[in-house]
Amino acid sequence: TAKESNWGDWYRFQLIPENEDFLYTAPRRVNCSVVVSVSASDLWKNIINQNNWTKWFKGLNKCELVTPSPIELNSKRIIQVGILKFYEDIIILRHERAFGFTILEENIGLFSRAVETMYLEPIDNDSTRLIYRGGFEYRGIFNLFKNMIEKELENRWINSFEELASISKT
Repeated sequence: TAKESNWGDWYRFQLIPENEDFLYTAPRRVNCSVVVSVSASDLWKNIINQNNWTKWFKGLNKCELVTPSPIELNSKRIIQVGILKFYEDIIILRHERAFGFTILEENIGLFSRAVETMYLEPIDNDSTRLIYRGGFEYRGIFNLFKNMIEKELENRWINSFEELASISKT
């Protein structure tokens, strides 16, 4: 059963926190990648700047760091995509190589466990492969919509990576 809590101005369901290993054992997984003509260093500046996420992540209405800046491992942030609201813990922060989080709480009971990551693989000084990996365990009725949700996630990350590249070009 879902643990319920009241945090801030909206209702949340608590998830089971996971680490990067969950990406390999999750009941449901989403993977996609794109190659962009931007250096990993230039991309990284916009990835770690939480205020910039709404500029490049498609559909993101809010990205707010709720622990003191700068961002570091175990920093917490609030994300809002449409009606979906998430409270996340940064679990992966490898300089110019990887960024990831586990969802701690969310507002509609979509997941019981979730980890999302992005990896940066430099190809040369001016090109980088951006890789998204997500691991999920859905809760209840949302299992019926998992294929649709995962296709939307894949499309959203690919489009967002392209936008990230666009705003990262110096």
